[in-house]
This record gives sequence, structure tokens and C-alpha cells, in this order.
Amino acid sequence: MNQSDHADAIRGLQIVYAAILLGALMFGVIVLVLRLEGLLDLGDGADLEIVTWMAAGVGVIMIPVGFVVRSVMRGKAASAEDEGMRMELFRGSTIVFAAMLEGGILFNIVALLLVGNFALNGGVALLGWAVAAALFPTREQFESMRI
Repeated sequence: MNQSDHADAIRGLQIVYAAILLGALMFGVIVLVLRLEGLLDLGDGADLEIVTWMAAGVGVIMIPVGFVVRSVMRGKAASAEDEGMRMELFRGSTIVFAAMLEGGILFNIVALLLVGNFALNGGVALLGWAVAAALFPTREQFESMRI
């Protein structure tokens, strides 16, 4: 795999990663507008309070679990002899990490939609999104995996 192939593979990964981040962000903004403008009448959500706590728990847990899964996959990538396999494992670990965080983010946005706990569910969704955004994939991340 040459440098041009690396650039193309990383650019494709960045597009997928950005789509994951922007999809969650757009959904979050839509829910926020619906809630703040009172365009949804879902009641006070008192009967769904357990959803608030379940979503927050899942969202918080997905962050360290995502890091563990990503580290395991990247450890395999770092020890791969073939450069193409290293790139595939890097891309796979990055997408799996983003998808795990996205699950927690979306669950919290749905809980926010249903219950309206802005502080808890909004905060956890923002935390997950910020962690994912801070780890946007770069060539430097891939290069740092070399043995």
C-alpha cells in the first residue's frame, strides 16, 4: 500500500466518521428545537424516568468500552506485518469506536426527546460527541501505530 493509497483510505474513513458525527449532531439539534419550541407534547415523561438513567449509563459506559475495543483492535493493527492489513484494522477500529459512541449518543438524544432531562441526557450526549470529535481520524494516528 503506497502513500497515495493511505491518503485515499484515510480520506474515506474521515468521510464516514464525519457522517456519523454529523448525523448524531443533526438529530440532537432537531430534538433540541422540538423540545425547546414545545412542538412535541410527550407529557412530562415521569413514567419513562428509567429511560433517562438507562441512557445515561449506556452513554457513559460506551466511552471506556469503546476505548478498550479500539485499543485491542489497534494492538492487532500495530503488530500486523502487511501494511494493507494494518490500514484495514485501523479503519475498522475507528469505525467501531465511532459507532459505539454513536449508540450512546443517540440513546441519550432519544431519552431527551421522551423525558426532557436536558442536564443529564443532553450532557452525556454532548460528552460522547465531544470525545468522538476529539478523536477524528488522521494520518498521524495511523502512522503512530507502527512498531
